[in-house]
Amino acid sequence: METAASPSDSSNVQQLLDSLERELPPVQWSPLYRVSVWFSAACLILLTLIYFAIILVVGWVAFDYFLSHLRLLGSGVSVWVVLLYSLPPLFLLALLALVIKPFFRISPSREEPVVVTRKDEPLLFEFVQRICNSVGTRMIDEVHFTVGAEAAVYNSGPMGGLFPEKRILILGLPLIASCDIASLAGIIAHEMGHFALEKNIKLRTIIGIVNGMFYRAMYEPDKFDIWLAINTQEGQSLRLLLLPIKKALSLGRWILWVFFVTAEASSCLISRKDEFDCDQYMARLVGSDIACRSLQRVHLLGMAASATNDDLTNSWQEKRLPDDLPRFILSRVGRWNARQQEISLKLISSNATRWFDTHPSLPARINALQKLELPTMPISQDPAGHLLRDFDRRCTEMTVRHYKEVLESDFDPSSLVSTEVLNAEYTAEEKAQKALRRYMQAESIIVKPIFPDPDADMPVDNYKQAAESLAIARQNCIEQKDKLSKANEEFLQTRGEFQNVKSFQKLIDLKFIENADVSFHYNRAQRHHNRAQEMLSTLYPTVRRRMTLALRILHTSQLWRSDKQSVITNQRKRVDRVMALCKPLAGVQPLLDELSSDTLVLDAILSRFDVDRLSFQLKLSVTRLGEKVHRGLKEIQYAFGEVKYPFEHRDGVVKVSDFLVPKLPDKGEFVELTAASMETLQRTDRVVSRTLATLTEACEKVEAALGHKIQPNPKELDPWEQLNDDLDEMTRKRFRRNVTTGAIAALVVVGLTVGFFYAITYSPQPGKSIIPHHPEYRATVVPERWAVPEQSLPRMRQPNIPSEFRPEIRPPSFAPPSITPPDPHMRVRPPSMQPPSFIPPSRNPRSNPAGFPDSPSSRMPSPRPPMPGFPGPSGGAFPGR
Repeated sequence: METAASPSDSSNVQQLLDSLERELPPVQWSPLYRVSVWFSAACLILLTLIYFAIILVVGWVAFDYFLSHLRLLGSGVSVWVVLLYSLPPLFLLALLALVIKPFFRISPSREEPVVVTRKDEPLLFEFVQRICNSVGTRMIDEVHFTVGAEAAVYNSGPMGGLFPEKRILILGLPLIASCDIASLAGIIAHEMGHFALEKNIKLRTIIGIVNGMFYRAMYEPDKFDIWLAINTQEGQSLRLLLLPIKKALSLGRWILWVFFVTAEASSCLISRKDEFDCDQYMARLVGSDIACRSLQRVHLLGMAASATNDDLTNSWQEKRLPDDLPRFILSRVGRWNARQQEISLKLISSNATRWFDTHPSLPARINALQKLELPTMPISQDPAGHLLRDFDRRCTEMTVRHYKEVLESDFDPSSLVSTEVLNAEYTAEEKAQKALRRYMQAESIIVKPIFPDPDADMPVDNYKQAAESLAIARQNCIEQKDKLSKANEEFLQTRGEFQNVKSFQKLIDLKFIENADVSFHYNRAQRHHNRAQEMLSTLYPTVRRRMTLALRILHTSQLWRSDKQSVITNQRKRVDRVMALCKPLAGVQPLLDELSSDTLVLDAILSRFDVDRLSFQLKLSVTRLGEKVHRGLKEIQYAFGEVKYPFEHRDGVVKVSDFLVPKLPDKGEFVELTAASMETLQRTDRVVSRTLATLTEACEKVEAALGHKIQPNPKELDPWEQLNDDLDEMTRKRFRRNVTTGAIAALVVVGLTVGFFYAITYSPQPGKSIIPHHPEYRATVVPERWAVPEQSLPRMRQPNIPSEFRPEIRPPSFAPPSITPPDPHMRVRPPSMQPPSFIPPSRNPRSNPAGFPDSPSSRMPSPRPPMPGFPGPSGGAFPGR
């Protein structure tokens, strides 16, 4: 039930709204920028027209080529000859149809948004109304809430908003939860600035429609693309027939990629300029400092939202989800300390603006805002959630709606857990993971874990002697830290190499790869892996003894009677629950290695072959491999037996076997079996990590209670900086790949364009042609003016003259006339080209050479039908005299 606002609240609201009432000067465009914007749009439209013109002309010529040969069926030409000449144009027409097909694909409908009107949130709409008045634009019609850290605007209407009907403002609830009113006002002013640039929005809408068509044509596969990809895999019966079509489609998409890249570059250039202009509206309303802080906050929330997906995946494995997702995303930023937030901003700022970025880089935007040097405006610093009637209820409703859309029927309201409780658990787990890295000083601890001895839960007999032994073991571990780090690095490297070669060897043994021998590489990788494993085995006993002594001291009552009460009271019970996992986890490690290898091989087979179309022998191999994976999952279930899951779960007390293998598919369901095995391996790694983290954290607390100093964090590369290096390397590789493919595609486009115009303007010599075709070929659809003139290109078949008459035929002894005809239709026809049997004996060739008209009327083509057996350049015959 809503309560009426007090007079003081009403005065504060009115003061807040009055602080936004100011007229902001509009952002002016320079004449050069206006010219560049319209020039970019014109180039984009021209590129689109050129692309469709090329498709139209190529399709027209191919259809003409096919139709002209199809008509030969009635002239006595063999059907097989016509079919042979018709295959190339049919293939080209089919290819063009496949290239044009994605342009007419209907995009899937979007999910129904959560629409908020003025009646639902009057204060929020009045708040936005004042900002619209200040910016100088029309008020929005609706507000759409989301659970993402975003803010955007768009026009709703036909043709993607080209003819707008409604103005929509999208606001992410995590953004509202993290901002104060001043920061939110600046963000909304930025979004309303896009509406202030109304002409630019329409221009970008046109560009977006064209880019969307190009994008769908390249990157959105349909049913035919999926069918083509499946049937062109190795071992498919239609592979050789369909592979040329797949390659031709790939070439067509690379050509299309050139048009898309050009259009996208123009669109991104305009988009980046819009962002700078809209940032000016934000700074003029709230000031440069608040605007810079708001931009940094938005970027941090974006990173936190991406990282929250991993937390949600892990919590869903335990059937537990936060009941307030916006605040859970905000808590992810809160779990980052000042150093991590600084590295996060450094990572965001390290990426410079690239050609295909729709938004400028954060440093560029902040520098532009700081150059304005606008003072901070007196706007309320209260939380932005106060603008909504019941912000907590709205967050809960949106969270449940989001879970239902993602999980569908799997969602259960009983899975919701308090966000504060879940956030505290993740905070404690992160601290335990840090303790694990400090204690072990190694990264391979999950791949090759170290578990304490079985008697680690028994108290020691001599407390003092055990404490001294622990001090010695701790010192030995510190001294061998460098050796352990080096051995760990070598083990991880050799393990990855050995796993790859081992999977390849299994594919060879199963006859999926022929004519290959990797025995030398397999033996070498196995030797290196065994040597690294032995080196670790010599260093692990010291760490194991240190852990065992600390855990045994933890169970000794003398530790609790001492005056050092740094160990948490419930630490002992938690360790007891986790200790039950150590023995089965240590026993299944060899089984997990084999299951991982078999799963990789099965996944590689399923991704490249259709099992139903394999031969009997190969299908039998896949069946045996599936049975082996199925048997491995059952052995994992059996290994843990009735051991209880020691961590939180929605169902309370559950068995570890049910958690690791929640569903065991049948032996013949290879795809489901592969997915279940991968999920089991992932869950097992997390259980190992959490188990070791819990034990090492307890050991560290015991050592601190005994007066030992906690070891510093290992000097390893910071994960944020490692991510930055990976992104830089990925960017360099992507740039080199784009440059290479772009150059190839550009050369192909230039070659096709030049070849097309060359084919139109080139006049072949007698007896030659650009495209091989049947001698009876005659253009049907191509305009006659494009065809080669008959008089200019005589092309004849030699008559079938009996051999006994050939010696009597002699070439004429006179020289050809040296008269240049004044008319282009007058061509000198060599007498040797005349049919001998049709030369009148009473006609003197010297007095009237063949090809010279007797009168002007004879320059016109003869209306008489062509003589059979002497075809001309386009299928006709020389007229008789």
